[in-house]
Amino acid sequence: MRKHNQRRAPSGLEIAVYEMLDEAGIVYQKEMAIGQCHVDIFFPPKTVIELNGCFWHSCAICQKQPLTKAQLAVVQKDANRYAFLKSAGFDVIVIWEHDLRDAPSRVHAMLEAIAQNGSQ
Repeated sequence: MRKHNQRRAPSGLEIAVYEMLDEAGIVYQKEMAIGQCHVDIFFPPKTVIELNGCFWHSCAICQKQPLTKAQLAVVQKDANRYAFLKSAGFDVIVIWEHDLRDAPSRVHAMLEAIAQNGSQ
């Protein structure tokens, strides 16, 4: 588990996606370490899901204000993590907060498809 996550409760986005996966009976692993990175959700053999809140991870669709220094740091950290994971052969899929809010059935269908493809 990420050090900062040891002290915080899961976000609303994380809870919603975990519940969606659990209700569908989809097997997954949360907070998995890969090298020095941690991923929000892992599907074997090589798919990771990152759950990004639109504010802190600076969603290009939702973020209308100039980014703060903290947001810029998160964006850079995300880019570095995603580059590492992709170079290690992982498929990286980002689910944005607005995706779940605006199209939960589409997110659910995507998660089911990923789970089915990963288990083959």
